[in-house]
Amino acid sequence: MNAQAQKVKMFCRTAAALSIVGILLYTLCYFFAGDGSDYFVAGHPLPLIANILSIVSLIWFLCAGVLIPKDSLPTDDFMIATGKPFAIAAAPLVGTLAAGAISFTYYEPSDLIAVFFLHEKAVSASTICALLCAIGAVLCGTYFFFRMINVPGLNHACVVLGVGPIALLTGLCGLTYFELDHHMNAPVKIGLQLAWIATMLFIISELRCTLNKAQPRRYLSTACIAVFTNACACAPLLKYLIAADNVSHKTRIFGYILFCACNCVYIAYRLFQFYALCTKDTPTDSPAISPDSDQTQGKDNQDGCQQQDSMAS
Repeated sequence: MNAQAQKVKMFCRTAAALSIVGILLYTLCYFFAGDGSDYFVAGHPLPLIANILSIVSLIWFLCAGVLIPKDSLPTDDFMIATGKPFAIAAAPLVGTLAAGAISFTYYEPSDLIAVFFLHEKAVSASTICALLCAIGAVLCGTYFFFRMINVPGLNHACVVLGVGPIALLTGLCGLTYFELDHHMNAPVKIGLQLAWIATMLFIISELRCTLNKAQPRRYLSTACIAVFTNACACAPLLKYLIAADNVSHKTRIFGYILFCACNCVYIAYRLFQFYALCTKDTPTDSPAISPDSDQTQGKDNQDGCQQQDSMAS
């Protein structure tokens, strides 16, 4: 294993370890440092420690672009499934269904359809985001289905359908931003939005691999950040799931948890594939015999035979 593969392994391991620590810390923050609203108790050490961990982790993952030299990582397209297609697409397909269902917990289908007819009461920032989320979920599901069936000729279609995950995540960011159940700058909202922005950056890096425009160092950084932010955003939602007072709210929070968890599974699997690509042994070629050496060896043999014939005579 070369030195650069060791560095990739180090970043993958630290992403997993820091994600677990982040889950524990932020869960403790929301259960033991909450002030009864959407915020933390002022001066409590747990939120301070968790925020310091997040800042240090993000800076560390960004260091992948500095510690790993340029053009030292492979740029091959490893998006194609090898033996485990369902393992690649099962998690994001489930997450896509959960995210698509979230839009219907905000508005009825009739409200979303009314947007197409430019109804005055239907057209608003929230309904447009919900409609974007619903349409993006269809395109996103198709995108990951094409990844799952693994047909090389569908690479261009995957690139076009890659707008689906971006639209879905943009719609989710808008829904959480305009949501009235929680304060505008509540930590849970900021955590979810950061997680989904990081996931969008990861999807863009993934599409670059399919376009043969891969940037492996950026891919590694965005993947580690996306795993960490989705894990940290997922854990605190357990408190809101327990405290939810109606079925619609509980369904929405459960959809957020399932979506973030599926993002973690999918991105972690892609990180494993990327690490396997970096550690793939290149076959050592046998030393080639130059034509000059062949001719020299043949000439030596011929001279030896002629010498033996002259001695025999």
